Amino acid sequence: MIAYSSGLSTPFLFDDETGIVRNQQIRQVWPLDDALSPPPETPVARRPLVNLTLAINYAFSGLEPRGYHVTNLLIHLLAALTLFGVVRRTLVGPKFAGLRDGGQVQVREGARGRAHSRRGTSEQPDTRVSELRASLARHSLPLAWASALIWTVHPLNSELIEYVVQRTESLMALFYLLTLYCAIRAGQRGGRWSVAAVLSCAAGMACKESMVTAPIVIVLYDRVFLFDSFREAIQKRRPLYIGLAATWVIVAILLASGGRTSVGFSSGISPWTYLLNQAEIVVHYLKLVVWPRALVLDYGVPQPLMWQDVIAPASLLLVLLLAVIAALAYIPEIGFVGACFFIILAPTSSIVPIATEVGAERRMYLPLAGLVVLAVVALYLLVWRLIGETSAFAKATADKRAAVASMVVAIAVAAVATAGTIARTREYSSRLELSRTIVERRPTGRAHFLLGSELIAAHREQEAISEFRASAAQYPPAHFALGVELAGQQRIDEAIIELNEFIRLLPDDAVVIPARDLLGQLYLAKGQYGAAEDQFTLLLQKQPSHAGAQRYLSALRARTRPK
Repeated sequence: MIAYSSGLSTPFLFDDETGIVRNQQIRQVWPLDDALSPPPETPVARRPLVNLTLAINYAFSGLEPRGYHVTNLLIHLLAALTLFGVVRRTLVGPKFAGLRDGGQVQVREGARGRAHSRRGTSEQPDTRVSELRASLARHSLPLAWASALIWTVHPLNSELIEYVVQRTESLMALFYLLTLYCAIRAGQRGGRWSVAAVLSCAAGMACKESMVTAPIVIVLYDRVFLFDSFREAIQKRRPLYIGLAATWVIVAILLASGGRTSVGFSSGISPWTYLLNQAEIVVHYLKLVVWPRALVLDYGVPQPLMWQDVIAPASLLLVLLLAVIAALAYIPEIGFVGACFFIILAPTSSIVPIATEVGAERRMYLPLAGLVVLAVVALYLLVWRLIGETSAFAKATADKRAAVASMVVAIAVAAVATAGTIARTREYSSRLELSRTIVERRPTGRAHFLLGSELIAAHREQEAISEFRASAAQYPPAHFALGVELAGQQRIDEAIIELNEFIRLLPDDAVVIPARDLLGQLYLAKGQYGAAEDQFTLLLQKQPSHAGAQRYLSALRARTRPK
């Protein structure tokens, strides 16, 4: 609450306009057909459950933003509590608690453990490793608490609270974590928990397509923390896996329904180009995990790159991927977290192009959770080792001191993260100032366009024209905006040039219709009646019912008709 209370009155931002303000499908909750049928080409397209939650918000608070932000915060807190449950249940599971109780561990210690198993030996794992795991199990509660706390207040997650329609990510993540939690409980109780896991997975599929990776992560979790092999996991959990896999049908149906032409292999961006762009973006995400400063709301669109342009970040990611594969073989718990990072990011940060957005910090919402858990556990183990080797106290006392020291550091990190989140939420208080931060930190063509649009809203037209000119070289829609502003200032010749350039670059864009309408009127003002007639004729070919074009064209033809 300290971290986010100052941001609960943030106004609706850019995509909120189409996802909420102009979304007629959230105007009523009942009948459910409307609420579960989000409009196409919006952030909630193909995400019916998110659209339903927006409809519920609208029923309570209309278009008042505070209620939407409070709901986003509640979703975030529920996700944090679920993460707490996942971490705690894992640390008291058979891989850790079994050692604490002196029982035989069911999951082997990498290749060495598998060799022992083949010989049928009952040799215990290394004593030091056993003590380490037992210590983690004993302190599962504070470790899970510290992980959830730091994740909750990390500045990288602030977008999920302040940018309302990005609820698609947080709600999907909540169901993702619930699916994992229920699957863990199903390993102990089965029955109803298995059903709950499948239902949670199905709900997540109706929130965002990235949920498709959840069944894969569940199987991998079982192999690392519960079973000796994938074969054993499949034998004992086959019904659960079948149920989880069946939820992929939901995504298939939603994808088949259309709704977003900017995503997929027909979006106009090649998979190779998009993949090259992701190399730098994903490395940047990792930097923000450690140093979440200068956060950016909009990363612009994919840029044409060659492999030589990204050789450094791509090499780093390749090394990390190889390290994850090695860790899965020898330190599977660490390998699991690393694998989750790559698996969860894969749908949005690999080869499936998203033409309108090359990167987004919200995509790190779930991967960040795993990295935070890994950092908290690593911190505890480091302190535990240092105190265990240098302390003259009894083992139990040293163990307790290690836990206290680790929690002090974790609380300090959480306090610093909270301060960063407070500073970031203040940047959302004004759309104009938020746009300025985008231009300052990632000055793409679209960033300048967004700032220009906000300057227009603030009646600062001359500054807006400068921003549109800076945008136009990279972002073709800026030519239309620039043409409109120049026309408003009676700079007709300049406006005609910009509108023609917009039509040349984006001939199939829907905005071509108002562009030709304005262009025709400008030609009329200059007395170039033939050029004006051409524009209205072309406009009517695209939209025959356009009344203004029909009227102008009739007047032009009447003027040239012989008397």
